[in-house]
Amino acid sequence: MPQLQTATLSNQNISAALLVGTFTAGAAYSSVMIRIFADQVAGNGDYSLYVTHQLAGVGSAYKSAVTPVAVASGITAFTASTILMPVNHTDVVKVYLVGLAGDTTTPDITCEFWDLGYLRPTTAGRTLDVASTGEAGLDFDNIKAATGATTLTNIIVPTVTTLTNLPAITTNWLTADGLATDAVNEIQNGLATPTNITAGTITTVTNDVGITQGGADKVWLSSVRSLTTFGTLVADIWSNLVRSITDKTGFSLTSAYDAAKTAASVADLEGIDITFTGPMTSGDDIEIVRGDDYYIADGRSLNWDLTGLDLTGATAKFLVGELDIDCTIVGQHVHAELSRTESATLVSLNYSFRTVITKGGHVMTQIIANCSVR
Repeated sequence: MPQLQTATLSNQNISAALLVGTFTAGAAYSSVMIRIFADQVAGNGDYSLYVTHQLAGVGSAYKSAVTPVAVASGITAFTASTILMPVNHTDVVKVYLVGLAGDTTTPDITCEFWDLGYLRPTTAGRTLDVASTGEAGLDFDNIKAATGATTLTNIIVPTVTTLTNLPAITTNWLTADGLATDAVNEIQNGLATPTNITAGTITTVTNDVGITQGGADKVWLSSVRSLTTFGTLVADIWSNLVRSITDKTGFSLTSAYDAAKTAASVADLEGIDITFTGPMTSGDDIEIVRGDDYYIADGRSLNWDLTGLDLTGATAKFLVGELDIDCTIVGQHVHAELSRTESATLVSLNYSFRTVITKGGHVMTQIIANCSVR
């Protein structure tokens, strides 16, 4: 018998009839049974439990017979259940609990809705062939074709006998993880080693080509060494090579060389991005719904990434309104978790919140932004 849903109330007034749970039947549900738990009650009297049933969620709400529950003196907690009720899709069932005159502040109520738990075929009267060992039969002549693409996960096909259509190969489909560790070496070993190649025009040389001193002397002696004519060439050499120039026969530093050197240095500085950072960062505004839980396990915690600050051994706090929340630090990520009780203490206003890091006795406010509560 699977549990469908649970409603929990704390510190309620049940001296008069109190709605403790509402259930709307889904398409898969055919019946429902209700069970309640009442704690911190006054006791020493008769309590009452009844339900209302609204067909398809519209029209009259039909009230059931009232089920009395006698609670003896000194008993402060009790449970009660209803019989199994048939329901149809979109029917609405509401549960009410009536306590005693002294039950005005402390009662805690939990209301559970349960289904009968059997499976029903989409079409009435159809059965499922189940073997004595528990396996269900599969008729390949009666499999409905998918109307759209269906993603299968954790499926291992041991052997493919015939592949009719080759899947389309997209860009970057083969990753480094998909290559054997020696694949690159195998490819390189299969390429011919280039020797005695006459070069035409080389546009870009990425790596050091290993020019010896003898080779440099040949280039120097066979080239025209007019820095006035090749000022742009000198600027390129100056910006990309180690700039240690020694005396050379037939070489003289001209004003064009000085101008080219200056131009190259300025060009180098113009390509640098300088970023100033400090202890304060600008955080994004956030929105909190009163009475909601914000937990890491639900993927709803309040998160900030703090780059440029070593958070090893640090602690963090999230401060908003009267709340002072200890945060969880994972790597460079700061997570603030709020329970429904904590978020409910905030009123529907616009607050200013802070995220504060403490490390080695030093307090560093990292984020100041706005928090909207609704």
